[in-house]
Amino acid sequence: MRQRRTKWHNVLIGQQGSVMLAALDGRPLALFYRGSSPTRPGSAEIFGFSGRPDGWGTGIASALMIAAFGGLRESGIAHVHLWTLRYTPR
Repeated sequence: MRQRRTKWHNVLIGQQGSVMLAALDGRPLALFYRGSSPTRPGSAEIFGFSGRPDGWGTGIASALMIAAFGGLRESGIAHVHLWTLRYTPR
């Protein structure tokens, strides 16, 4: 548990990737977390992208993904990869 807290502390202060949060009416509804790919040098990896169910259908996740990929492009990152779980429902 301590290692998890330390990991997120380092992520949130920008030492291990970057986090983008999308909010609607002051409520955080979607999160994007990315960093350098540990397996593909010169590439980025999306470590997490999630949305709260009360944000589904609002377009907030699409807006966040567009902004996130724009940020990757502006950073000069040309290749991005993402691992997914086979049975993730959304």
